[in-house]
Amino acid sequence: MQEYKKIKSSPINALLPLFLKHVFWNGLFFLFLLVLYVLVEVVFSLGLLTRVMFYGILGTVLLSLLKMSKDIIRVWCTEFRFYSTYVESRYKFFVERVHSVHYANITDIKIERSLWDRVCGVGDIVFHTANDSYERSARKALVVRDVRNPERVRASLLRHMQRE
Repeated sequence: MQEYKKIKSSPINALLPLFLKHVFWNGLFFLFLLVLYVLVEVVFSLGLLTRVMFYGILGTVLLSLLKMSKDIIRVWCTEFRFYSTYVESRYKFFVERVHSVHYANITDIKIERSLWDRVCGVGDIVFHTANDSYERSARKALVVRDVRNPERVRASLLRHMQRE
């Protein structure tokens, strides 16, 4: 049995950027509704501002979590294993999918980080490959998502690949 180093996305590291993004956009939508409500309140002298704020904040958080449900399942069901000769992605939910890429087939290792990823200190490591098993993907790549300190992991992998 070959030894491997397992990297699993931390739920906090993976979901916090998504949650912040959803809260931000839903918060903007809520602010729009709040401004609209304030205009209506000024016109009609309604006194429901406290309840509207509470339900608006609650709705923003619940809507954000609902939009993230697919990503929550992905984070909990995916792990990445780094063996001495290849990297492997394992997804287990109703079905099990295992993709592996030998280090020799990797043509480029790149890091992708959104604004929300940078705020939370995470990023995606993209392994561009010469492997034809990714023919359905336009990028022909294996993506290791939501890794803490992706630059350090990338540097470690490059050092390991140079030794091979």
